[in-house]
Parts: sequence; structure tokens; C-alpha cells
Amino acid sequence: MLYFEVKPVDQNLSSLIECFWVSHSASQPISHRILPDGCMDIIYTFPNLSRKIAEPFVAVAPRIIGMMTQPAIVQANPGVDQLGVRFRPGGIFPFVKTPLHLFTNLSEQVDNVNKVLGSAIYEQLIELSTWQERIGKLETQLIQQLSNVSYPVPMGVVIRQIIQERGQLSIKQLSAQTSIGSRQLERHFKQYVGVSPKLLSRIIRFRYITTLLKDTSRDSLMGIAFTNGYTDHAHLTREFQEFSGLQPSAYLLH
Repeated sequence: MLYFEVKPVDQNLSSLIECFWVSHSASQPISHRILPDGCMDIIYTFPNLSRKIAEPFVAVAPRIIGMMTQPAIVQANPGVDQLGVRFRPGGIFPFVKTPLHLFTNLSEQVDNVNKVLGSAIYEQLIELSTWQERIGKLETQLIQQLSNVSYPVPMGVVIRQIIQERGQLSIKQLSAQTSIGSRQLERHFKQYVGVSPKLLSRIIRFRYITTLLKDTSRDSLMGIAFTNGYTDHAHLTREFQEFSGLQPSAYLLH
């Protein structure tokens, strides 16, 4: 399976969207593991541009993939490609204007919250002959759709702090830095992000740990645990298994 990512060109979109991604199908069905990363996606499914399979393509409605708090095993079918928009934590809210906790760990048709970014744009994208054209068309539509809806002022700041500190700030610290009470912060996060600030912090920390584990020049697992806010090796292993379904050692071999 071939996979690549493209960064948004528009600066306003870059603050909300991590990347556009394209997944080309292989000749045989392939299963792969998707891990929580703090993001939400919109996914468009197309027949392979060089499709040589005799079976007719059955259109799949564009879908929103809510923030994941657990791993998922998905199957890539032959002859089918996907174009995705990966939104940063909370980045999809201005486009759907729906409490994001309603999507957590779920898949929902885009048409249910935004038909322009659902079936309307899909009908235009499927007629285009290259991925560059499709991504360009989709980015233009997203720019047009971007409304003036915004988070409560400190929300973007809090999310950036969580990411910059790799999930190691406590809720008390986040609350103090933004002058928002912890309960109010919790309510805001469920609406504008989809999960609590504590859970988002754990997911962001886990995402960072997955990058450290791939770097064999890094410290031992014990060292990684202590320098990233885990109480010990066992704490890191339990949390890693919760989010990946694998022991850290098995993840490296996966």
C-alpha cells in the first residue's frame, strides 16, 4: 500500500489541518493498525485511478472519523483509494459546528453535518483525474467553508500548550495558565475537542512516545518513561498497550 501526505498551502487552514493524505490500495486486501493521535479525519473513497479490477466500484459516502481513544484494525481493499483530511485537535469544529464528543470513537457520514463537504464536493472530486487536482479542489472548498466560528479565546492556547509540552502539563497547570476552572475546561474540551483535556494529554504523550521508540539511539524504555512523566516502566507499558493494543516491544516489531 502506497501512502503520502501533503501539507495545506493556506496558512489559516494549516492551524486547523495537519495534512491531506492519500492511501493507494494494494493488489490484495491489507489490514493495518490505526492508533489514537488526537486528530479527527474526513475520508473520501474513490476507485483506483489505474483501476483494472472487473467488479464495479460501489461509492462510499464521505465519512468523519471521530477522535480515537483506542486502536482499530482496518482493511484496505484492492482497487480502492482514499483521500483524507487530518484535522488537528479541535480543528474540525468550525466546519461541523457540532459538539465533537458526539463523534468520539465513531464514524459518521459527513452529509449529516455538512453536505457541502460531503456529497457535494465528493461528486466534483471523483471527476478529477489526479490527486493534485483533488487536493487542490478540496483545499479551496475548505477555505470557502471556513467560518468565523471560533473557540472560546483560551481554547486554542490550551491545545497548543498540551501539544508543545507533549502532554505533560497537569489540568491544574492548564487551568491556572488560562484562568479557566477545571470543570469549565472539561466542558469546553468535550465540545470543541471531543475528549477531556486529561485524555487528550495522554494521547499526545503516547503519540510522542511512538516516535521515540522508533529511534533506536534513544534511552532505554525506563529512561523514556521517567523523562516523559510516567511513574515507572510498568505505567508506560500499561498506557502504551491501552492506546495501541500492543506491548512496546511488540510495537517495534509490528
